[in-house]
Amino acid sequence: MNIANHKQESMKDLTTQQLKEELTRRGYHTGNLWRIDDVQNRFEATEDEAQNILDDVLQGAWIIEQTFECIDDCAKFNELKERKA
Repeated sequence: MNIANHKQESMKDLTTQQLKEELTRRGYHTGNLWRIDDVQNRFEATEDEAQNILDDVLQGAWIIEQTFECIDDCAKFNELKERKA
């Protein structure tokens, strides 16, 4: 479903799947999304605290570095040609 085709719908009326499809259409990978529940199921945390933890973890330099290293490794394994900067 293309959100642009449903202008009358509020974003809150859309399902998670519809929102993910729209993000995918815009070029985002949505196969691995984290939720505040991933924190709250393990710790007593408010929604804000859980969001802050996810932000700290997912925006951490080590995670970003590892992600790019894995992208490089997978691209090389699949014999993709590297772009020149």
